[in-house]
Amino acid sequence: MNVLLTLTVILVAAGAQARLPAVAGLRLEFLPALVAFAALTYRPGVALGLALAAGLTQDALSAGPFGVTGLAFATVTFGIVLARDIFDRDLPWTQMVAGAALAGGAALAGSAAAGFFSWQALALAGLGALWTPVVFLTGDACSS
Repeated sequence: MNVLLTLTVILVAAGAQARLPAVAGLRLEFLPALVAFAALTYRPGVALGLALAAGLTQDALSAGPFGVTGLAFATVTFGIVLARDIFDRDLPWTQMVAGAALAGGAALAGSAAAGFFSWQALALAGLGALWTPVVFLTGDACSS
């Protein structure tokens, strides 16, 4: 049931993310934080599936090449899943590093696919790091 709820939240968050206005060229992204939550909470197969679904959903709502964000989310999630036994998922810095890695990885992959690099990739990683602990607090409160 938690996976179905997370998938529903991913779809709602993608819709909200697409409708929010950009500020200084940056759009607040909810999906990297949700994928970080899945990567540190669910079994590896489920986490990878949700990462791929979230990435493809984000790609479907963007003008970028289809599949780049899904591949970036799945790759970074795979790394997080391999290393999550080392880290305590309840520590805010662990959550922030996971969120920054996912947001930054997706932004860098999108920039590389488009053929340019922008400061926005680093800014998106920072925003992802700040937003992720809020998603963890909400996700843990909803699942208990």
